[in-house]
Amino acid sequence: MQDAIAAVRSGMSRKAASIKYKVPRTTLLERISGKHTSKVGHPTVLTKEEESLISETLGTVSDQK
Repeated sequence: MQDAIAAVRSGMSRKAASIKYKVPRTTLLERISGKHTSKVGHPTVLTKEEESLISETLGTVSDQK
């Protein structure tokens, strides 16, 4: 989505950007016009640090088996 928005802002048509980046034209238009300002996808539950700690712990446990 960010690449499509950047392409439109640098001169590509909305239709061409929506086809190239496989995003709906209406969604792209709404994002560009500011109607939707939220992040794409679900909000995260864990911080990056928590994710890293869990990943490292699981890696350590799996290495012990």
